[in-house]
Amino acid sequence: MNHSIYVNLVSLGIKILSQFHNCCNFFLRSLLIFHLFCFPISPESDFTLLIGNRCKDTNKGCHKLLLLRPTNMLCNSIYSKDELDQYAQQIYNILRPYAGKRGYEVNRTCGSSGRVNQNSDKNLLCFLSDHEASLPRYAHGCMIIRGIDRYYIAYAKTNPTIASTHTLWHYTPPQDGGQFNMPDECISRFPPIAEMIYLKALTICTLVEINEFFVGHGKSPVATGPLKYEYKSILKARQKISHSNQQNSMFHFLSTFNAFNHFSMVAYPVGMHLDYFKNKEESLENKLLLCTGKRNNTVGRGGCITGTNYVFALLDW
Repeated sequence: MNHSIYVNLVSLGIKILSQFHNCCNFFLRSLLIFHLFCFPISPESDFTLLIGNRCKDTNKGCHKLLLLRPTNMLCNSIYSKDELDQYAQQIYNILRPYAGKRGYEVNRTCGSSGRVNQNSDKNLLCFLSDHEASLPRYAHGCMIIRGIDRYYIAYAKTNPTIASTHTLWHYTPPQDGGQFNMPDECISRFPPIAEMIYLKALTICTLVEINEFFVGHGKSPVATGPLKYEYKSILKARQKISHSNQQNSMFHFLSTFNAFNHFSMVAYPVGMHLDYFKNKEESLENKLLLCTGKRNNTVGRGGCITGTNYVFALLDW
């Protein structure tokens, strides 16, 4: 990059609140233990960087990356609100069937799907009715047990053995969305998705430069765990460019880099949870919020300024 990057550094501490695990709703008095972040951001800043410590981490001397956010997206400057709304609606319509189990998240055991309640009971029955293969038996051939954050489903095996005669499966409260792999067609068709992937690549390169600056001034680097894996993806994507023509080089770069990432659509209020990394390979979570018109009298995950429109998030990690 040819220009200087202005970074707002804020030292923060996070207290893990285990009593709110799985919770999507909070009482007003419980919000008093949180702090509102309202640090003034310079209009000349390209990124805002929040670093701090986590009390559960044993390495107390190493700073943790809490947030690195670009000041703006090019799409917000290039396209009108109506055009962005149309993109959001088209992205939702195309990606929703890809997400999770035919559009529903039913296997998030970390707590993000919230707790079992009367509404989730109805959602589970509707989900099982619409997805015939979700149970190996008819519903009356299974025993459904309500847990705190999931449903346990027990049924007799077709071929029982002396050691095992029954199977126990579980589903978390069904929510709109789920995990999926981003198709290359969406990268070429939708500029917000292409820029989302590009900004993650830019963020990785920015963090590498920031860490070199920190180390050179006797400071601890940040996000060393995720960068260990994420930067390898950047290098492999750069190799792809060398074998493609200039006209399509950016698409090939984004497509190759994106192939190392996994996506989720989140269209529901997320409960407080702890994320777990597969094979302990840490990654940077990238998030894009998209807003559409009203849908089924819900607000999705929430986040609309007016609190009336439907909002869903795309995350990659």
